[in-house]
Amino acid sequence: MTAESPDEFDRGRRLAQALAGPHVHTFNALTFVCLGCGAPLPRLDPTALDGIKGGDDGALFDLPDGAVRTPNPPAEGEKLSAGRRLTARQLHDVQVGRHPLTGGPQDPDPAHRCGNCTHRNTGGRYPKCHYTNPPGGPLDRVTGGPATDVRAWWPACLDWTARTTGDQT
Repeated sequence: MTAESPDEFDRGRRLAQALAGPHVHTFNALTFVCLGCGAPLPRLDPTALDGIKGGDDGALFDLPDGAVRTPNPPAEGEKLSAGRRLTARQLHDVQVGRHPLTGGPQDPDPAHRCGNCTHRNTGGRYPKCHYTNPPGGPLDRVTGGPATDVRAWWPACLDWTARTTGDQT
């Protein structure tokens, strides 16, 4: 039996404390681990909903009046572009209550959107989240690719801050 290094022991202790207590996880969009405690991002098991059937159309629940159902996935053998697959994954995250960029929970206020958050920055060509923890720290939510582009229609994450007059859009 080998002894754990102090770093591994400390990480395990912090992980156990975070999972046991009231801790809001903030996940790194690249490594999918919590920035506070190092907990891995829980992934939805794609088979978890197999065999569950709601109404006649296969939906899990009835939609409210006036709601629009998203299109069905592509037919067998139809190939989607990388951008369309990314959008589909992000839409799925929103539908299951997970923020597409952080992987954490969404802000409970439906009026809070990434599009009206002060951290969404479109100063360059592509909209990115410039939230840093601690302030002035590294931009953990930004890469050079489309996976970290922030859509204005997304429900906000828990780090949402109201945009003020003069903020960059």
